[in-house]
Amino acid sequence: MSQRIGFNQIVFTTSQPNQLRQFFVDLGWSKHTPEFSPEALSYWDVPDQKEHLLVLNAPNKDCRVILIPCDDDTPPYRPLESEIIQPGGLFDFNMRTKNAEFAVEYLTNHDWDMLVEPVPWQFGTSSVKEMLAIQNDGIVLAATERVSPPLEGMEFDRFSDIFNATQIVTNIEESCRFFAVIGFQKFVDFQGNMPGEGPRVLGLQDTSAHEAEICLTISHPENIMDGSIELISTPNQSLSALPERLFGRGIHRLRIPLPDLSEVTQSLVEIYGSDVILKSPKQRSILGRQEFCCTVRTPDGARIDLYQV
Repeated sequence: MSQRIGFNQIVFTTSQPNQLRQFFVDLGWSKHTPEFSPEALSYWDVPDQKEHLLVLNAPNKDCRVILIPCDDDTPPYRPLESEIIQPGGLFDFNMRTKNAEFAVEYLTNHDWDMLVEPVPWQFGTSSVKEMLAIQNDGIVLAATERVSPPLEGMEFDRFSDIFNATQIVTNIEESCRFFAVIGFQKFVDFQGNMPGEGPRVLGLQDTSAHEAEICLTISHPENIMDGSIELISTPNQSLSALPERLFGRGIHRLRIPLPDLSEVTQSLVEIYGSDVILKSPKQRSILGRQEFCCTVRTPDGARIDLYQV
């Protein structure tokens, strides 16, 4: 697997592993069952031994999905009735689509529900249609069709690789500061009201302009949307953050390769204290290979794996 800059792996904990597997396989992702590693499951806080982890690789081999089965009664990280703008944890993962209407049909046929139907709006200089779909674990997928100008230098079949992941946060500057320590720099920085029908994407269409104001940043080590981190806050809303869970159903964590893990973790501890490190840096057997890795906690409780390359 190539080492994409930015996050290049995403771990899902799911009571619907067959549904998620088929969603990706039918898009051409390849699957394999990795060597069973109790150490990896302990590292990921899996409470019971699950021998049937599944790994799915994107057609271009730049991104990997890891599915960890869990029981139906495992509480979700983000309950299905949560407000879209409720801060806490990891909110969604993002894929481009060739056609929004096709995407709705494909997602519905693979047991996703529409959380937000396709919404046309203006994202900077780009005209897009964006939708949010959700499945029974509370996993949210944002699918975006570029209407104009056409995407250039990017080829994909129906859906792209996973290129971005979003977190709804309480304090966007504090969250940006955290990801800057990991090496992510802002290249999109927006504050105000989303243009056109944009507020519908976040469920803010029935609020006042003041209440609908958002702060949105996108960060990446090389200023591209390929393994990028999107942060959104609604500074004029007063929703409480979702409770943190050691293990639940949903988007479990992102995994980010780094050239110098020790330097980054030392900087994080200097700024945030030792509690920012949930799993100490050490060599572990992860999916059949040895990794020098650790887990850190973002200011809003998302779990991020960092590993040395």
